[in-house]
Amino acid sequence: MDAARLAEILDAHEAWLGNRRGGERANLEKAALAGADLSGRDLRNIDLAGADLAKADFSDTDLSFATLTGAILTRANLRGAVLAKSDLRGVDLTEANLTRADLSGADLSEGSLTGANLSETVSLLAANFTQSKLNDVIMVDAKLVQANVTGADMTNCDLTRADLSNATLERCDLANSTMVDCNLSGASLRAANMKSADLRDAQLHGADLTDVRLEDARMEPPERMAPDELERILADHLAWIENRGGRRAEFDGADLSEADLAGRNLCGADLSGQIDRCRLERRVAGLGGRAKRQFRAPTCRGRGPEA
Repeated sequence: MDAARLAEILDAHEAWLGNRRGGERANLEKAALAGADLSGRDLRNIDLAGADLAKADFSDTDLSFATLTGAILTRANLRGAVLAKSDLRGVDLTEANLTRADLSGADLSEGSLTGANLSETVSLLAANFTQSKLNDVIMVDAKLVQANVTGADMTNCDLTRADLSNATLERCDLANSTMVDCNLSGASLRAANMKSADLRDAQLHGADLTDVRLEDARMEPPERMAPDELERILADHLAWIENRGGRRAEFDGADLSEADLAGRNLCGADLSGQIDRCRLERRVAGLGGRAKRQFRAPTCRGRGPEA
């Protein structure tokens, strides 16, 4: 399709969205648009199912609620694009640029995103990546809160500082992935493969690690807390318990090994994250490459200051 004809179709689609005269919803199903410039357009609800969009430019384009099932978007530029609630089932996004894109609620199940760049995405909230190919994908600082990545191939992914809190990663293959400072709080990782993954400083509070494979995973302990700092925190915590001001002790992720806590009142203290971490570190260190049960820290029901 030549550029002039494409522009006419897209102009009519934008007019249709604005309820203007001459407007018509664009139907570009199976269209040959490789390398086409569709940047900066309002293409909500457009039909591009099965279209050849390899190396096309969709930068800063609004594709919310668009139909892109089975479309070919290899090496396409989708930087800053909005794909919220779009249908991307079976799409080919190999080596596509999705930096700063909004994929909240999008359905990318059974899609191929091998080598794609999803760094600094605006949102992947509740996105569906079930059974997708996500190997070698860059997801640095990606926001995958509540995303469904069940059964996906995420080998060799870079998930540094990614937010996967409350996400579902059951049976997901995360072997050799970089997950440094990744937030996995509340995530379900049942039967996930995390062999040789880099989990340094990962947040695992409340995560379901049942049957997770952890052979050769890397997880360095946090810096040990200095005795004087520990004393200060404990004194503040006691004051908090006795309604004398102070502050509740929070040891999430702290290394309290060899700390002398005999006779201390830790009622209400937050020890959950560091308990999860210590248990996982013991598994990684050789007490079993496969976690056998879900790790959940106990809850202390002590009283603190009145609200």
